[in-house]
Amino acid sequence: KIQSIIDKLIKLLETQELKTDIRCSVHLELSNSLLYHSQYESAWQHLMKAQESIGISLKLGGALGKRTKFQQTDTAQLLLQVSQTGNITDETQMNKSITDLPKDILLDDDTLLSHVTYSDSIKTTPTNLTPLQQAVILSECIHHQWTNPVHRLTTEELEAYIEQVLSQPQCWTVQAMSLYLRSVIQQKRSRTVERSMMQLQELVALYQRPDPKASQRQELFYSVPLPPHWIIEKELANTLVAIGAQQSAIDIYEKLQMWEEVITCYQHVGRHAQAERIVRERMKVEGESVKLLCLLGDVTQDPNCYEKAWKLSNNRSARAQKSLGLFRLAKEKFNECTECLQKSVNINPLQEGVWFTLGYAAGKIDDHVLAAHAFRQCVILEPDNAEAWNNLAGEYVKRNDKVRAFNAFQEALKCNFENWKIWENYLLVSTDIGEFEEV
Repeated sequence: KIQSIIDKLIKLLETQELKTDIRCSVHLELSNSLLYHSQYESAWQHLMKAQESIGISLKLGGALGKRTKFQQTDTAQLLLQVSQTGNITDETQMNKSITDLPKDILLDDDTLLSHVTYSDSIKTTPTNLTPLQQAVILSECIHHQWTNPVHRLTTEELEAYIEQVLSQPQCWTVQAMSLYLRSVIQQKRSRTVERSMMQLQELVALYQRPDPKASQRQELFYSVPLPPHWIIEKELANTLVAIGAQQSAIDIYEKLQMWEEVITCYQHVGRHAQAERIVRERMKVEGESVKLLCLLGDVTQDPNCYEKAWKLSNNRSARAQKSLGLFRLAKEKFNECTECLQKSVNINPLQEGVWFTLGYAAGKIDDHVLAAHAFRQCVILEPDNAEAWNNLAGEYVKRNDKVRAFNAFQEALKCNFENWKIWENYLLVSTDIGEFEEV
């Protein structure tokens, strides 16, 4: 049904003469909808058409600037370069006052600046970007986020898009979405997590205020995928957990009825009785389920709960076998642990942590073939895991395959250049295989 609606809109765009802003808005809505349904290539094509119709082109580039308060000389900084390909303006924004926009919380850090300051000779932002053009920039930012790996470089690129939009606050919806995106990507860094938390609190309060009026809030509503308030509250709770405010996070999770997160928070603060009480209350309401039985096993440390969950799932629950394997690992029952973890990764192979634990347990029972396979799968899923590369090299050494161990140690050093233990292992293996230049 959704595809038929999309086909009709595409046909409308091809056959009808539409105003520039309407054509751009339709392309944006199509791009956001296709992106939501994981049709990345089609979404990108409509995004490019939206840029063409509104008269802008985007390119990531660089400029000299300062990022910290004590920086004396300008260094290269990433920024988004916006080129306007025509004199297209949004007539609806002419002579329009800008009031009651979401507040941008400044970064209160002793080192980092709130925003990168560029050299005076660099003109980083074109004048008079319209809200619709800013919505196009945000849509490309979201597409970039969805189609690139979680990496520090990706985060820097996303921030370049967001800073470009925040430099010209004009539209309530666009400003709120920009602040939300920035808060989400900055909540994992120690210097910005507090600002992320405060910004999310401001956005949650924003939804509860009567001002501004609905017409201002709904401007470009369908062109910008602004999340509902419960999604923002969930991100706020996640940020509170990151800074150790477990009780405040519990209050939000309980309000949103996110019981698994509530139970996890209670466990982190050592309130196991409350966690068990909530699990049993949910079981009375919902009945026994695989997830609730696993949670009950986590709280009570009863392996029978995991085994019951495994049977209830008809032997298809990766979570049950993972939890049972970790329980047996804690009891140093390594043979039983490897059996459980193998069952878990056979059902769901995209579990980096489980592969790593399986490699450790297999090494304990001298099954070096299985251990090497497990660590190899781990580095396939996470190529930057230096510890997994180091352990993989160690398994190759135990199998007397020192050439492959040499290569694995090289990969480990790429991920963690400062670890002296890896360097020592690398030195010994290089000596054994005659790589004296490396020694």
